Amino acid sequence: MNIKKKLAFFCGPDRKFLPDIIDHFSNRKDEYEVRIFHSTSVKDFTDMLEWSDISWFEWCDALIVQASQLPKVCKMVCRLHRYELFTRMPSHVDWSKVDTLIVTARHIQDTLKKRVPGIEDRVNVQLIYNGISLKRFAYKERKKGFNIAYIGYINYRKNPTLLLQCMKTLIDKDPRYVLHIAGTYQDEECELYIEQMLDELKLRDNIVFHGWIKNLETWTDDKQFLISTSIHEGHPFGIMEGMATGLKPLIHNFYAAKEMYPKKYLFNTIDEFVDMIMSDEYDSAEYRKYIEDNYPLEKQLAKIESIFDKLS
Repeated sequence: MNIKKKLAFFCGPDRKFLPDIIDHFSNRKDEYEVRIFHSTSVKDFTDMLEWSDISWFEWCDALIVQASQLPKVCKMVCRLHRYELFTRMPSHVDWSKVDTLIVTARHIQDTLKKRVPGIEDRVNVQLIYNGISLKRFAYKERKKGFNIAYIGYINYRKNPTLLLQCMKTLIDKDPRYVLHIAGTYQDEECELYIEQMLDELKLRDNIVFHGWIKNLETWTDDKQFLISTSIHEGHPFGIMEGMATGLKPLIHNFYAAKEMYPKKYLFNTIDEFVDMIMSDEYDSAEYRKYIEDNYPLEKQLAKIESIFDKLS
C-alpha cells in the first residue's frame, strides 16, 4: 500500500516563488497530501509541524527560527533566497534541527558560508537553481525593435541611477527607444530622485511606468529587450521569464552574474549596453533555448523530489 507523504509549506505572506512547486506536489494526490500554513497561532504552527512528514520553509525567516527551537517532530527543509542572506536570521537558526537547506545560486552558498561559519557541518546544503514554467511563459519569435522591459521593484539595489544613464545615452543616439517598467518604487528617497531626473534628463516620454502587471506572459508581447541593472541578485526570476518568452537580455554584470549567464548577455559600462542593444545580433530562439537547457521547472522539481525521497 502506498503511504502518502504529508507535506506542509510554511511561507508567510509572500509565496511568489512557490506556486509552481505547490501545484506540482498538490497534483500528485496518490503520493502527497499537501497543506499550507496560513495561521498566526502558535498552536496551529506546532500542530502543522506534528502533522507533517516534511515541512518546507520558504525563506530563512522567523518561522524557521521558531521551528528550529522546538523539539524536532518532522523533517525540515528551508529554502534561503538572496534577501535573507544579508540579515541575521541565518545565524539564529538551530541548523542541527534542519535536514536540508536549499540555496538558489552558488554565490549565495559561498556568501552564506562566510556569514555563518561551519553551517555546512550542521545541515545538508543543496544548490537548486530556480526553474521556469515554459508552458506558462510561452515563446514568441521576435524581431529587433525599440521596446525595453524592466520587471520588479525600483530600489537602490536595482541601481536606478545606472538605468537612467543607460537610457539617456541610448535615447540621445536614437529617441525611438522606450523603457517600460512593470513594478513600483520601494523607497521614497529613490522615487524623489528618479522623478527629478526624468525631468532633468528629459526622459519623461521614453520611460513608462505600468505598475505591477498580473499577466507578464502577455505584457511582454510587444517588447524586444529585458534590462537588469542590479548590483546584486540571487537567481532572478524576471530575467529568466523574459528570456523564456524570447526577449534579449541586457544584464549589468552584477556580482556572480557570470556564473549564471553567458558573457555576451552582460554589460559593464553604458557604452557596452548601447552597443548590445543597437547590435544586429538578435535571436529569440537562442534566449528561449538557454532557459530550456539550464533552468526549466522540471529540472528544479526533479531535484526537490530527490530531496524528499531521501528524507522519507
